[in-house]
Amino acid sequence: MNRFVQLLRETISPTNTSCYICDDDAVVGGDKLCDTCRDKLRLCINPPSSPYLDGSDAGLIYTSELHRPMHRFKYRDRLEYGAFFSQYMQIPSDWEIELICPVPLHPVKELLRTYNQSEELAKYVSARDKIPYCRDLIRRTRYTKTQARRTTKQRQKNVRGAFLASKECKGLSVLLIDDIFTTGATLSACAKALKSAGAERVYALCACRAEG
Repeated sequence: MNRFVQLLRETISPTNTSCYICDDDAVVGGDKLCDTCRDKLRLCINPPSSPYLDGSDAGLIYTSELHRPMHRFKYRDRLEYGAFFSQYMQIPSDWEIELICPVPLHPVKELLRTYNQSEELAKYVSARDKIPYCRDLIRRTRYTKTQARRTTKQRQKNVRGAFLASKECKGLSVLLIDDIFTTGATLSACAKALKSAGAERVYALCACRAEG
């Protein structure tokens, strides 16, 4: 089934009304959460920081309760979770954003996964805040190993020089969108590429920020 049609059907007549976190069929609100799970969410109050970024922020702290919904979103084709996570991704009022750009996957990885979860988040933020997004503003120039279970230095080395930005970003204020802010290595590498291509300012907004 076409993914868009599937999501449209789910919106009109949802087949899954259980809580997005615990799967309990308890009372679920408009945010798709039961009262118990809603109380466990922790908003990201202290924005993370990273080199080459003019500002960065995230919606939620990535606690253990969010592991399952994030895994479903990234690897199980559950794109409706993009709407769930994006509702917490609010652009700070002092950021003047002209273009939204998702952190890209390598073409091979995106072909295997069939979608880019960061792009799905970017679509929601773009539509809600009426800011255009460009999926091809930045691309990966080489395949990189997963960043999971790597130290900060290993992450930085893994993505060093792995991105190339289009000159279309010249003079613009760009917002990078990603799923989880861990050390900021990937976002920093993307921001560096964008500024090398002439971007005036680069910000980052993520669905979650890793604990610690």
